[in-house]
Amino acid sequence: MFRLGIENLKIKEGSSVCLITNSTGVSTKLVYNYKLLKRKRIIIKKIFTPEQGYYGTYLNGEPVPNERLESIPLISLYGERFKPTEEDISDCDTMLFDIEDAGVRYFTTISTLFYSLKAAKSAGLDIIVTDRPNPLNANQIRGPLIDKNNYSFVGIRRMPIRFGLTPGELAKYFNKEIGSRLEVVPMQDYDRKKYHDEILNFYIPLSLHLPTIESVINYQAFCLLEATNISVGRGTPNPFMQFGSSFLEDFSYKDHGIVLRKTKFRPSYSIYKDKMINGFFIHIIDRKKYDPFKLVIALLKYSIEKKDFEIDEKHMQILYGSSKIIDYIKNGYDYEFISEKWKNDEMIFRKEVESFKLY
Repeated sequence: MFRLGIENLKIKEGSSVCLITNSTGVSTKLVYNYKLLKRKRIIIKKIFTPEQGYYGTYLNGEPVPNERLESIPLISLYGERFKPTEEDISDCDTMLFDIEDAGVRYFTTISTLFYSLKAAKSAGLDIIVTDRPNPLNANQIRGPLIDKNNYSFVGIRRMPIRFGLTPGELAKYFNKEIGSRLEVVPMQDYDRKKYHDEILNFYIPLSLHLPTIESVINYQAFCLLEATNISVGRGTPNPFMQFGSSFLEDFSYKDHGIVLRKTKFRPSYSIYKDKMINGFFIHIIDRKKYDPFKLVIALLKYSIEKKDFEIDEKHMQILYGSSKIIDYIKNGYDYEFISEKWKNDEMIFRKEVESFKLY
């Protein structure tokens, strides 16, 4: 029977805990983790929350204010600070991290995990990571390794775009560098080949812009388009399920696993705010055959020839991890050439993380 890490947690009654979480932190019966801890007579001193806030109600990049969750102080780790200060956690015995991430390098909850490990190390506190599924499955690795000079909050350490680890496994990988007193509480009966919705019968949106598993599947590749003037549907009811711009009317693409349907949409915020634009809705027919990276590279290759196309090369370099993608696209290389270049990086990372796998 499948159980999440939070359901396997054994912690001393009366312990004082600082909890790093958001609304994805629930049990298999959809009970919030802070309520589970209270039932075990654990004292929750503070809750820290990552980008987009506890309920995912803030926009990407928007500072998240401090609030309260019931009687518990809710402290933002996305605004004035990215990690708890020693003063913040001075009244805690233990830090506890319990968030489901997207399995993708530029999703910033993994940066919050990295900084939480560093905060625990600095304060001399134990840190527990209660493990959760990788929504995209924890068996596939895709994309290039990031260059060290491109590290940022959307690329915190050397890893491919889709890194194929659970949060607990990723914590162990990060901790190789940090050296905090880390305990990972594993899941029970987890199959790393399965997507989130093949394991659990519910999905809590990972953010305002990832409302479905299908949107997460697209996000791994389509986030690269945010360095361009192609909309990925932010500001619409279907972020990362559609894309559009003023110059895409003649774009055509056919491949296994998806059907593109021509459409128009009008974002209420983000790029093309209040403008009706041409676009395409992505209908995923077979996720195991569909490769969103192939679609994005075809889209970039098509767009680079259009006079209205714009690309922020520095932003693209940070998202992709190096400047190579811009050179590839400008020189007309196709997906087969580019993805072949990733294979050595993927193999290196797979070997590096093998010893940290729990399942």
